[in-house]
Amino acid sequence: RTANQNKLPALTGPQKNKLKHLTIVSLASRMKCIPYSVLLKDLDMRNLRELEDLIIEAVYTDIIQGKLDQRNQVLEVDFCIGRDIQRKDISSIIKTLNEW
Repeated sequence: RTANQNKLPALTGPQKNKLKHLTIVSLASRMKCIPYSVLLKDLDMRNLRELEDLIIEAVYTDIIQGKLDQRNQVLEVDFCIGRDIQRKDISSIIKTLNEW
């Protein structure tokens, strides 16, 4: 949440969902086992069922690949899409585009 939140336009449901998916991607790029407690906090969610539904949706849309470990309350990430281009990849991308 930001201090200027009241100056920003309200987000639609799909926009909020997209931001939540991107938050999962950001976490998944740093952690391969994400505790539900971290997800709930970072996604500003309180309901475990809604969290699991959001994760399942992210898996079905190929945003992430992984497993829900309900017993240990963690998301085990096998793969996630790239959210941002890494500086180290720029020269390789330019080379590929030039060859294309």
